[in-house]
Amino acid sequence: MSAAGLALVAGVALPGAAAAQSAESAESVGAPAARQCPKSHITYAKAGGETTQFGWLLAPGGTRDRDVLQYNVVGGTVICDSLVLSNSSEHAISVRLYSADAYNTNDGGFAFTGFKDTPKVVGTWIQLPFRRVTVPAGRAAEIPIVVRVPMNVSPGDTAGGVVAQDTKVREGPSVADANVRVGVRAGVGVRLYAQVAGLRHPELTVTRLKLDLSGGLWSRLLGVDSGKVSYQVTNTGNVILAPEATGEVTTRTSSITLPDHLLGETLPGSTAVVADPVHGLRWGSLIGRAQVKVTVSADGAAPVTVVASGWRVPWLSLVALTLLVALAVCLLLIRRRRRQAPAEDEPTAEELEPVGV
Repeated sequence: MSAAGLALVAGVALPGAAAAQSAESAESVGAPAARQCPKSHITYAKAGGETTQFGWLLAPGGTRDRDVLQYNVVGGTVICDSLVLSNSSEHAISVRLYSADAYNTNDGGFAFTGFKDTPKVVGTWIQLPFRRVTVPAGRAAEIPIVVRVPMNVSPGDTAGGVVAQDTKVREGPSVADANVRVGVRAGVGVRLYAQVAGLRHPELTVTRLKLDLSGGLWSRLLGVDSGKVSYQVTNTGNVILAPEATGEVTTRTSSITLPDHLLGETLPGSTAVVADPVHGLRWGSLIGRAQVKVTVSADGAAPVTVVASGWRVPWLSLVALTLLVALAVCLLLIRRRRRQAPAEDEPTAEELEPVGV
């Protein structure tokens, strides 16, 4: 499920044991708060502000204007926070809440694990006292949550969130050219980012760089005119990065610049797959290999450059060239033999002695 562009709280961990903090005071370091959060209850108010195409929205709670939940923490931190489920539609909505881990899709997008998936990282930190909430039309519900950071948490950046999923499948738009309507189960997520204190290690790797030169019979005769460059970019460090990829394909006759790619927010351990078509290779690929070079960089991480090459051997052209050379050699030999033939076949004149008369 995609994150719908939303996220969770800002905060800073207090040093020491698992002291609880409110999200409103999380950025100030002072006396430790109580070790437990206040008793959980939902409060209602008039709905207002932004919404979604579904008519309702899940967003961070509290008085501070926030788009995401974002914490600076140490092992053992406990944070008391809240989410607001705002219903601007004309009917009541019921949602089920679940905590989730975050990950990147193959194209670099941000997504949450599904309702039936078991969280393994940040999703396990989030405690939801209320997992099913109903909000009347025109009202907003502020829902408490608790974030408990494990004592043995590893340093670096990590992400997850809370997702609100409609309990009903509602009628969606009709399918074009068919008498069918699509059922939609709406879901909206709020992102939670956590930066765990400790050694930070930003690092990128580029793997599986490949230049695929495709083509049919024609390419076997005149060389390949087009191909595809593909590779994978992996965040192998422990810091969230925003990689940028550039590349170039070169042949003996031309140089082709690949499109630049801004891969966006890439979580630690996530991989983005990049593929680009490339054209204009014909004459260069006919006489030699084509080479591709890709460079990936990001703020805070050392740039990485990888190189690969490929050649689709034009066998038909080679065979045709071989036949032409053989034919030329044969014609040359035949011509030489024909020039030598008259001299070899000419009869030898007999030498006569002079006779006196």
